[in-house]
Amino acid sequence: MISWNEVLIFNFGVAEDTNDKQYKDNTQEIEQDQLRFDLADDNNDGLLTVEECFVFLHPELYNHMKDLITWKFFAEYDKDKDGSISLVEYIGKKSRHEEKWVSKANKAKKAFEIIDSNKNGKLEVPEALAVLLPNYHRDAQDEASKIMKNVDENGDGQLSLKEVKKHYKVFTENEHVDFTSQLRRIRDEL
Repeated sequence: MISWNEVLIFNFGVAEDTNDKQYKDNTQEIEQDQLRFDLADDNNDGLLTVEECFVFLHPELYNHMKDLITWKFFAEYDKDKDGSISLVEYIGKKSRHEEKWVSKANKAKKAFEIIDSNKNGKLEVPEALAVLLPNYHRDAQDEASKIMKNVDENGDGQLSLKEVKKHYKVFTENEHVDFTSQLRRIRDEL
């Protein structure tokens, strides 16, 4: 179990003390982490279990955390607070190193044009969500279904050791699935 104070000490090097200079210098980041901690703390006991800690560290994988991720993105980029992000807000201010800035700005403009699916010149919440929280679970399910279709020869919905051995390349050479290390471990256990 991990407490909020332990997160503070680990991430910022300070305990929960509003008089500490380090605490004051990082107030915005600390508040964001506190909100993320509170949302991840599913049972509201002030401590994160292993599962809750994973939610805290990887909020993008959990639907109940999507509002936080969207809020953080818009808080960072939506400078005029109109609820959308313009190209100028997305790219940011020109830097002192103009040559590097121009290169980064051109890349950012291309990304912006791709993300701006309705082509209105602004990023709105649904467009941002599509990028911030892609549907990993659907992609994983689609890939698993393809594997089952190709490997489950008898159609029983389960993979036998014989089927896995026969089609081992599906698991070891598939660009979307890297089961090589897991298969070695299983083999060693057998």
